[in-house]
Amino acid sequence: MGKAVIGQDIRQKLMHHSNSTASIHFANDSAYDVVKIEGGSSYKDTMRRLSINDESDQDEDNSAAPSSKDRPNKPPRIVLPTRLQDKINYVSSLWPGRLPAPTPEAESLLWMLKALKAATEAYLEQSIQYVEITNPALLGSSATYMASIGSASSALGLEMGRPQFLAAEAAARTHNVRGRCDEWYDFPEGFNEDDTQYRLFVAVGYNRATFSVFLMDEVCDTIFDLRTYHNSSLGSDSTLPREERHAMLKNALEDITRRPYQSKFNHERIQDVVLFGEATEDRVLRSVLEDIFGSGLDKLDVGGRQNAIDPLFAASRGAARDSQLWDIGASNDPQGCPI
Repeated sequence: MGKAVIGQDIRQKLMHHSNSTASIHFANDSAYDVVKIEGGSSYKDTMRRLSINDESDQDEDNSAAPSSKDRPNKPPRIVLPTRLQDKINYVSSLWPGRLPAPTPEAESLLWMLKALKAATEAYLEQSIQYVEITNPALLGSSATYMASIGSASSALGLEMGRPQFLAAEAAARTHNVRGRCDEWYDFPEGFNEDDTQYRLFVAVGYNRATFSVFLMDEVCDTIFDLRTYHNSSLGSDSTLPREERHAMLKNALEDITRRPYQSKFNHERIQDVVLFGEATEDRVLRSVLEDIFGSGLDKLDVGGRQNAIDPLFAASRGAARDSQLWDIGASNDPQGCPI
């Protein structure tokens, strides 16, 4: 199957924080998890400083879990459908303009990107030209990050997808948490609950350094980020006593999943729990999940599917898969569209 402009049958995705992963999705719908690479001290420091913690809304003083980012008078953030976002990115790339000058942070990102690229090309025995990069927290508003990751990608001759790709969204994609609508309509006025599949889900990211939770709505391939919680001191390597870490994780998850859900769709229950990250088997986290969801945890839609995919690579697979699905659709267009 031909690809739109790119001419490659693979997609690579990279996920940044204390470590990074690379996954490939092929045109025949198969996938392969290539590598996990531990970041060096400068890389970890760079990603820690660039990560958005919303400190104005969250108190990370280790005394109590801060409240989630959920302002009553602020509408939910909309994550655009991948197809629409990619088209916007392409059109924007054609517009004359210049990113801020590269910063020292670009060097640490360059080393990681170079290592992931080399590992992927060694497996494929061919060069790659395109990457999707996701992040544990939204970095799109950081001019420093945009300049740094753009500079690193360009230096390696890589075409980069959207830099604001949230790892939680990508992880949901790998478990096929996505809907379809038969036709476009004006949202929300044209929305018909009887004709459209939609779901409310929680995405939980857990690594050695960080803990992130997202309450999300999905309808017609559009994701609404209703609530977000991110803490850089509650990872599995936290020095907090077990009981204190358990209490803080539970407090945060209860805050994220509290009713009402502030959704337009009047959900009665959370339908999916998506796990991603290297420490999702942590006993403290598992205990918290059981406390919140009880026996229903194993009955949630995504439960059985997550056993087949390593949570460490859930976001990387999802980003690669999502990009591949869009490319299949775009390849039917004789004009094509780089993504």
